[in-house]
Amino acid sequence: MSISTTKTAVFLGPAYPYRGGIASFTERLAFEFQNQGWNVKILTFTFQYPQVLFPGKNQYSEDNPNYELDVSRSVHSVRSSTWRKTAKLIKELSADLVIAPHWNPFISYSLSAILKRVTCKKLILVHNLFPHESGFFDTNLVNRLMKLDAHYLAISESVYAELENKYPKAQASQYPHPYYDHYGESINKSEAAQLLDLHSDRDYLLFFGLVRSYKGLSQLLTAFAQIALQYPNLDLIVAGEFYESVDIYHRIIANDKLEHRVIVRDQFVPDRLVAAYFSISDLVMLPYISATQSGVGQIATHFDKPILVTNVGSLAQMANHGKTGIVVNNNGDSIAHGISKFYEENLGETLTHNIRGLKNDISWSGLYDHICKVVNLNV
Repeated sequence: MSISTTKTAVFLGPAYPYRGGIASFTERLAFEFQNQGWNVKILTFTFQYPQVLFPGKNQYSEDNPNYELDVSRSVHSVRSSTWRKTAKLIKELSADLVIAPHWNPFISYSLSAILKRVTCKKLILVHNLFPHESGFFDTNLVNRLMKLDAHYLAISESVYAELENKYPKAQASQYPHPYYDHYGESINKSEAAQLLDLHSDRDYLLFFGLVRSYKGLSQLLTAFAQIALQYPNLDLIVAGEFYESVDIYHRIIANDKLEHRVIVRDQFVPDRLVAAYFSISDLVMLPYISATQSGVGQIATHFDKPILVTNVGSLAQMANHGKTGIVVNNNGDSIAHGISKFYEENLGETLTHNIRGLKNDISWSGLYDHICKVVNLNV
């Protein structure tokens, strides 16, 4: 779907130089609108999180931008004067559509203050309705966001169900999280091993991304300890910055005598190494204790890698209910059984074949078409 007269879309939220999944989503969707012939402007933060709310080491990307996009930094998350100035700028740009993400109530407070001041069409991309680790004021902050005259687009089935349950009067729809495609193509295992200083003759499971308690690394380690002797050539890679004490996990690893079988890379993975981590791995692990969806699963699909997911949130949907991944119950025993099943039944080739056959069903152009339809834009 392409536009007959040039329209303007403003994206409001994190983008380069900020890092992370929400920034990546914003940039990729903005790039799709640009490819479809829109004028696109991204208004991102001058200041995002106070350090007390950000457990990581650094909020900024160390990579070059992935796309050529017009990005300006105008929003300070706690200075209301910047909210008024940003709303004025959106009006001056004659925006036809403003798109903003919701994933964190603290951030959404400033974004909703901006959005209530503009009169064009508005769409909120709901990644999570409430945080995985919810705080005292979150409900009030989300209620404020949900009072906007906007369309709310959930990117997972579980978030859409939650929207319908808690805010039945909201204009809402659902489109699945498309697959990230800006990390390049797969590379051969030997090249990946060299880049990562690993051994190409070993087999690898991959736990990738920011480490927080709800992502279930502790129960994955418990599961891996159960099957480590059964698969002596199998190692587990944990690649991502820890948003809690890494010592907790080192103690689990030491207690189970897995020091030489679990490779911990406690750092935010730069884009240039993402392909290497996924290319060297057989199975991508999403042992989440709670979840809505996962950008990590979409990266795995881009690289044609099967995933193992716990049956929480919309993770089973991401694994196409067993067609492109393994779905297990939310405990260490079930995770261990799922890993064994993958290797004993030689499921890698079958699951990869299914991924290649299904992954084009969900696309960024499809999301673009869905957005234009639900906000009633004549394009």
